[in-house]
Amino acid sequence: MSLICIDTGTTSSRVWLVENGEIQYGVAADVGVRDTARDGNNHRLRETLGNLLRQARDRATVPVTQIAAAGMITSALGLREVPHVAAPAGCCELSAGAVQYVDDELGDLPITLFPGVRSGPWGDPASIADTDIMRGEETLCLGLIAQRPGSLRTVINLGSHWKTILLNDLGQITSSHTTLSGELLHAIMTQTVLASAVPSGRPGSIDNAWCLQGAHAFASMGLSRMLFTVRLWELQASEVTPRQRLSYLIGGLVAEALTAVLRRALPGESVLIIGEGGIAQAWRLLLAESGIASEILPPEATSVAFVHGILTLLAATPS
Repeated sequence: MSLICIDTGTTSSRVWLVENGEIQYGVAADVGVRDTARDGNNHRLRETLGNLLRQARDRATVPVTQIAAAGMITSALGLREVPHVAAPAGCCELSAGAVQYVDDELGDLPITLFPGVRSGPWGDPASIADTDIMRGEETLCLGLIAQRPGSLRTVINLGSHWKTILLNDLGQITSSHTTLSGELLHAIMTQTVLASAVPSGRPGSIDNAWCLQGAHAFASMGLSRMLFTVRLWELQASEVTPRQRLSYLIGGLVAEALTAVLRRALPGESVLIIGEGGIAQAWRLLLAESGIASEILPPEATSVAFVHGILTLLAATPS
């Protein structure tokens, strides 16, 4: 059996060739639905996906018989909008919401598109604080649940958006809480006066002491003032390194996101962090400061879990 799995997010798209339940090949491109939003159409996304699919099919040792996808590819900015499934939602609810998408430019096989999940009241302005949505993370969570039955209650996914996901004993997603923090960090580092104060690129690691100092600064000053003090550190303290300033900045952003998460009363079990580098390190540090144990899932395990989630959904989808 040979199939292809697709995960399209805000800033990138990934494709995996799966044979006999194992990933044999993976390929990615830095094109996502943010490009659709900028361009006003999905032409670039479709062209990119077509190229990725051809590369994956060329590596197959037996004919590919299925293609399945989840993530922002199922949004209005993707290939086709698939309505969210209301929480609590697990494998049965998500597989029931799948739709088939046909596009000759993407090949001769239909693509099974799996929906995302929405939580909280919908369309009620008074309840907007309790409303949230996801596309892609639900599939990742299903794969993680299958790998860790009965032990997973909270997942924090650190992509372009930072999302905290709560799960129940039935393996269902019950709620989530999303911030724009990933995109905000990128914008601060590249499009503001702070660009000269911090290193470019994704932080591979952080200075823990400066991360904690940034978190404390957020608690006493608020987010916007804390951000400006990064500039002050650059101007008045030459002994403070760019890495320390970035650690301080990240500490403040994580503290801001964590404050809202803690209001939702995280379950007592350990939190699983999906992310890498300095941002994941900062989350683990500040969770520990709040008395919450956590584990960081490495990137390769994340890909395996997402594909496992797709396989789980396909197995439950009526043929």
